[in-house]
Amino acid sequence: MSLFTRDATAKLAAVDFHSTKTIFEAPRFSFLPSFYQDEKNKKWAVVLKGMPAAIHSYADIVDCQVIENEAFDSKGADQKALFKKILMNPALVSKANASKNGKYCTSMHVVLQVLAANGEVSTLGVPLVQKEVRRDSSTYEMIKQVAKKMRDDFLAMKEAGQA
Repeated sequence: MSLFTRDATAKLAAVDFHSTKTIFEAPRFSFLPSFYQDEKNKKWAVVLKGMPAAIHSYADIVDCQVIENEAFDSKGADQKALFKKILMNPALVSKANASKNGKYCTSMHVVLQVLAANGEVSTLGVPLVQKEVRRDSSTYEMIKQVAKKMRDDFLAMKEAGQA
């Protein structure tokens, strides 16, 4: 168990959240959020290092999906906007070219839509792939399994919250 997990568990216990399941534990030196579930009280929590834990009920989940290889569409785009986009992120074009033939996954995110306290829908994204990974590699398969498990866990909580 990492130091980060002990810190997160302590934060959650301090606000009467009893973690029964770890949905996703962020790598130790990353800025990714960790997600925990309290099955008894039908709640889940987001813990981001240096921030107070955000606790939600199952009913707050609007949707969850896994998104791969976000499209880069240069056809029909405003040339000025396209130039600005490429200038801000030159790797975008090379990533788009790498993902075209289907051999590489250039990005994979678990995107969670949550009902916020003010009634608006907020989006939480967890980037799992940010560099090119071959689709026929064991690394890709492992990451894809983690992403699908996260999605399935959140969708199961959503169903339980609607019941």
